[in-house]
Amino acid sequence: MTPKAGIEQLLDEYRTEFEQGDYQAFFEALLFCRWNSIPLPEWVFTLVIQQAEVAFNKHSTGPGRAGNWRSQLNRLQIDRYRANTVEMHLRCRRRVGRHYVSWMAAMDGYGTPSDNPSENVVSLQDILEFLSRTFRGTPYQGGERAMEKSYKKIKGSRRRKSKMGTK
Repeated sequence: MTPKAGIEQLLDEYRTEFEQGDYQAFFEALLFCRWNSIPLPEWVFTLVIQQAEVAFNKHSTGPGRAGNWRSQLNRLQIDRYRANTVEMHLRCRRRVGRHYVSWMAAMDGYGTPSDNPSENVVSLQDILEFLSRTFRGTPYQGGERAMEKSYKKIKGSRRRKSKMGTK
């Protein structure tokens, strides 16, 4: 019997024992592969990944809603979506005299009508109010303060990242 065949036979025995309910066989197979620098068999690898997902998804590393990495990622994605939407509405504005007007505001029906019927006068507050109403009932819902907080948080992190490369 070749060494490779002997290793495969040993790992197959561990798998059979594990499938019969012996968790220790899984652990022994994992350690055997690790200590002998042998690539993990598919069944060991799959089980390790499943256990890691359970550990990361269900076990909190701290108190509160953002205690684990998945919660923190969800929170960040909500903040980014809100901030990107606010930014899009802000970029659609253009300055006319002392005010900002937006074709998007006229199309979506928020802000104050201007002299031009295809544009409305809008402020950041108008945008935040509109998005607060628009996102109601979605994962991105929140009040005007929540929209503004998300916008400022993401805007600040982008500003810090852009300054990292400069001296």
